[in-house]
Amino acid sequence: MSDINGNKGSARWFDTLADRFRGVRNGRKIEPISVAEGRSRLVARVRWLLLVFIGSYVISAGSVFSFSRYGFFISQEQKFILIGSVLAVAVYNLVYQFWYDRISRFRFVDHYQILLDIFFVTALVHVSGGVSSWFWAVYLVVTIEAAFLLEKKSDVWILGAIGGLLFGALLAAEYFGLIEYVMMPFVAGELHHDYLYIALRWLWVAIINTVAALVTTFLMGVIRTESQLLRESEERLINFIDTANDLILCFTPEGRVIYANKSVCKSLGYNKEEVLELQITGSISIAGQKAYNAAVGHAIKHGYSETVETDLVTKEGKAIPVEGTFTCSFRGNNPVAVWWICRNISERRLAQQQLYQLAHYDSLTELPNRVLLYDRLKQARAYAHREGSIMAVIFLDLDRFKIINDTLGHPVGDRLLQSVAKRLSSCVREVDSASRIGGDEFVIILVNLREPSDAEKIAAKILASLSTPHLIDDHELFITTSIGISLYPCDDEDLDNLIKNGRHCHVCRKIGGEQRLQILRYLNGRKCP
Repeated sequence: MSDINGNKGSARWFDTLADRFRGVRNGRKIEPISVAEGRSRLVARVRWLLLVFIGSYVISAGSVFSFSRYGFFISQEQKFILIGSVLAVAVYNLVYQFWYDRISRFRFVDHYQILLDIFFVTALVHVSGGVSSWFWAVYLVVTIEAAFLLEKKSDVWILGAIGGLLFGALLAAEYFGLIEYVMMPFVAGELHHDYLYIALRWLWVAIINTVAALVTTFLMGVIRTESQLLRESEERLINFIDTANDLILCFTPEGRVIYANKSVCKSLGYNKEEVLELQITGSISIAGQKAYNAAVGHAIKHGYSETVETDLVTKEGKAIPVEGTFTCSFRGNNPVAVWWICRNISERRLAQQQLYQLAHYDSLTELPNRVLLYDRLKQARAYAHREGSIMAVIFLDLDRFKIINDTLGHPVGDRLLQSVAKRLSSCVREVDSASRIGGDEFVIILVNLREPSDAEKIAAKILASLSTPHLIDDHELFITTSIGISLYPCDDEDLDNLIKNGRHCHVCRKIGGEQRLQILRYLNGRKCP
């Protein structure tokens, strides 16, 4: 198992939380019960174990003594009290183990089971010899039980004192003959009449029980304090995760979501219950599945993943771009949960798109600018070279545009440029590109041409389109255009030269003074007919 940096061997906070969300503690499945109910059930299990030990001892001791000189010495009264006590303990132990939720509404419900334990321990002390019984040590077990179940130290001390007083009352009743003591064959009968021995035995049991009460309440206090601090720390961590701005998900290696913080619910449009019913793969866009699968696979194999971008799909079907990392929690060497910590990068994506737009497109006409023009020229040249086709570069500018700008103002001039850009875009095919490289200058790339005349046809179409009046506000504007065409590979193979040739050709058109096309062809720097 690796830590958050991929280092193996250390326990991590997300392992603890993953176990909590999966309903596991120390590798074992836990039930959603209260703290008091959990303690009571644990005590009930220990009580069953104690009954098994006592029963095993009684059977073993009885078997041994049956073959000794004492014989099987247990009387009918002893059998009755012994069996009745064990059955009574078994009955209320079943109630506390399986029906605690029903009896927990009664006040002092935990106190009652401790008092019952004290009473039946005293009964078993009586049938096992009274003052000479070894069973008094079980009072210590009951004291530990009280310290475990009850949070108030005073309650533990009071119940411990009740146990000591009940033991002392039993010894006194046997001494004064109020209760007939049980004679054990291997114990001197005089001990039951020796008040000094009885007093010392009671004092010894009382002291030991008091010490046990003090020690166990102190230790349980420390344990409870540390447990409370741990729970508070865990709750603070969960609250921090739950209110974090980042999207935090925890899901099984099979993809079942077991935790999602508030940001996830808010971003995806689900409530808490709906999120926990999701399969995480169903919330990943089809386009993002490949990156997601690769990152999760790496995390399950190595414990962590590199930063990955993908898209989450909301309840309404909208894709949200996210960026984050995956970390896997292990139990032993088996992956048990995957944590995904990511952030919504919609604003960043939008900012990147805007920056790309500003860097590659003309802000006025929204046509590609000079940077994107050269990139598309390279692509068009590569395509023409690969397919053996012709690429044409058309250079054009608007005649007397400066006069319009100076007389009617820049806003009218800007709107005229926008009108020209729209008409240029409508004249070319989807595979072609029209761009503005500055002022009133435009460059058009035509790809996949079979004959030079194809370029002339499109250029003629452009001339016709631009010659139609442009209605700008209350103005009807007529403009003419100078166009030059340069062909690849006929004229040149260098991109700068292709644009330069097109510009030179359109200058020749201006000198001629006619609305016509001028095509120049160059071969090795020399003009061809």
